[in-house]
Amino acid sequence: MTAGKPLAEGSRRLDAFVSSTHAEFRALVGGAQAVAALGTYRRLSDVHVRGDAAAVITSVDPARSTTPGDEIRRRRVTAIRNALAPIPRVTYRTVSRGENERAHTLAVRAHDTDQGR
Repeated sequence: MTAGKPLAEGSRRLDAFVSSTHAEFRALVGGAQAVAALGTYRRLSDVHVRGDAAAVITSVDPARSTTPGDEIRRRRVTAIRNALAPIPRVTYRTVSRGENERAHTLAVRAHDTDQGR
């Protein structure tokens, strides 16, 4: 965010049924890769990762020793950590769903668009 405004946001339809945890990992990979791409064009000093899925946030935070139970999530954790590694300061925090309302709106928008609404 710059001065309280997002630099980028979006939503994407999923082609297959996956658990909400897998969807959150997938979204975080996309976000981390978008941040890494921004770092190519501008100097980034801080990234603050926020999410309402404690299992996801705990797994991607390198300060924690939690490891996801399946190979797909482990690969996604690695991708997220690698994408954010060049940034000097990255913080991770679980927030309530109420604090994460914009993410929910984007997720629903992708589903509503897919349903022809």
